[in-house]
Parts: sequence; C-alpha cells; structure tokens
Amino acid sequence: EKFLSDQFTILSRSIAAAKARGLVVALPFGDSCAVLTAQAVHKNLEECGAQRVEPGINAKNKHFYACLISNFCTDLEAQSLIAQASWRRSLVHGVAAARTSDTAILVRGSPVVDAIATRAAALFGLPRSCCESLQLVRYRDESHFYLPHLDLLDDEDQLLAGGQRVATVLLYLTTVPESAGGATRIHSLDVNVQPVAGTALAWCNVKSNGLPDFDSKHAALPLKKEKYIQPATKDADDPKTISSRVEKICVNCWIRAFPGASEL
Repeated sequence: EKFLSDQFTILSRSIAAAKARGLVVALPFGDSCAVLTAQAVHKNLEECGAQRVEPGINAKNKHFYACLISNFCTDLEAQSLIAQASWRRSLVHGVAAARTSDTAILVRGSPVVDAIATRAAALFGLPRSCCESLQLVRYRDESHFYLPHLDLLDDEDQLLAGGQRVATVLLYLTTVPESAGGATRIHSLDVNVQPVAGTALAWCNVKSNGLPDFDSKHAALPLKKEKYIQPATKDADDPKTISSRVEKICVNCWIRAFPGASEL
C-alpha cells in the first residue's frame, strides 16, 4: 500500500509540475473511475453484511442503494474525534448559501482517526490511503443545513491527484431523535435517515460501470426550530438536572479511487 501511495504522490507532483509549465494534461478516467475499481467497490459493499436502507414508496431508481452499519465506532472513539475538532464555517463550491454548518478537518496520525479511515476504506475493499482526510461536520440549530448535493468531484486537479470519490461513509457521532429533525435525506430512495451515534451510512458514488451515479444526491436536513432538549444528565454533587440542546455531529469519510488520497 505504501509503495502504491508513494507512486501516486510522485505522479501527482509530476502532473502538477507539467501543468505549471503550461502543458496539457489529460484526465486518465475523466470524472469516472476504472471499471474494475467500481465493480470491486460495489461487490465489497454488497457482501459486507450491512443492512440496506429500505426505499420509500416514491423511490425513483432501481440501482442505487445505501447501507447502514451499526457499531461502526465506539462511544470513546466518537468522543475522541469530537475532542480533536477546531471548528470553522463550512465551505462549498458553487452556491455560497448551500451549506451552513461548521467543519473541522482531522489530519492523519491520530490512532483513532487512522482506525476510522481504515475501517471506512475497508468497507469497499480499498486500503486506508484511499480515504481522504476525515471531515467532521456539526449542525447546531435550524439555520444549519446542506442543500441537495453530490459528493462527486469535478475539479480537474483533485481528480488527477486522487481520482474520483467512488464512495462515501457518513459516520454519525451523535444521536438525533426524529422529533428534532436533522435527518440525512436520500432523494432517489425517498428516505430520511435519522442519525444514531456510532452508526455509519455508506453508499457508492459511481455505478458499477465506473460512471458517476447522480442518484447519490443527498442533503442534510436542518434541526427543527423548536428547541429539543437532550435527555438530562445529573451531576453527582448536584441533584438539579442539567440539559442542553441536541447537536448533530458526523464524519464524512470520502473514499477515492487512487491510493495517496489520505494526503488530500
């Protein structure tokens, strides 16, 4: 894995140097990925034993699917990831108002970060180096959301550096009751997935032929305006109940087609 990762890093730097000199560089697979890679990604997800998300009655596609994996991380791992966050306003290409959450990038090197990234890539039969730097996302109130979007890449430099995002693992670190909103909406399946701490939602962003799958569009629905109070906790020395508003915190684990994506 390290050899492949090093070779792709060298290749990416060579491509960058060529572009800096004004040379024309062609994307090896365009915005798609190699067919063998796509087929392997689908095969591994289908055979991992995860529960498939049940489509709604108005589902409009026959091929796209998503899976739920319970106990993908422990409570201690979730707490460790959240503790590493340095939050900033989320960025998005295109419409500025499409995404209003907070974001934190978790760099490799932390044992917990590497364990989660390794686990995410392994779902699709790929090495840890195919997983981008993990991205923590926090939604705190009704003003935080992410409009319908795709995780697919169309930026030429990114596609050259790490290949297409062939798959996504969305790992929930907090539980959000249905009464509080905050679900992940998968439009082609006509379904809302409610966050449950430790559970991961996984899907492929490319079809088995390697082409981008536009049915992978999804959205982060806002929390409801009415304040939802989390189950109360009690201090050992104070019998009074301490309560706070629920937050939705999750991790984007984006899986790329090329080894070396962990450096991106």
